[in-house]
Amino acid sequence: MFKPPATLDSYTGFWFVNCGSSAPPLGVKIGGQVFFHNGTDLVKRYDATRCISGIQDSARIGVNILGDVFLDNVLAVFDLTRGGSRVWFAGRRDYQS
Repeated sequence: MFKPPATLDSYTGFWFVNCGSSAPPLGVKIGGQVFFHNGTDLVKRYDATRCISGIQDSARIGVNILGDVFLDNVLAVFDLTRGGSRVWFAGRRDYQS
């Protein structure tokens, strides 16, 4: 849904996008709240001349990871005190990447 569209590299398994691509709207729903992403965070520099989508297929590894793209768009608080572990998220307001 990138404009221009992303292309799959069968060797790396990465979705490559034009570095000037516009990304589709994207939100992740956790605990009933949707955390929307800044579209510019969905285009990541891969090397000097190419970019990849910040969202990749997880079928190869069988696990979904909310990584840097997600964390760029939320305020995350990790609480590892009192013998437990908890995490809270708050959405960020629109910003320039």
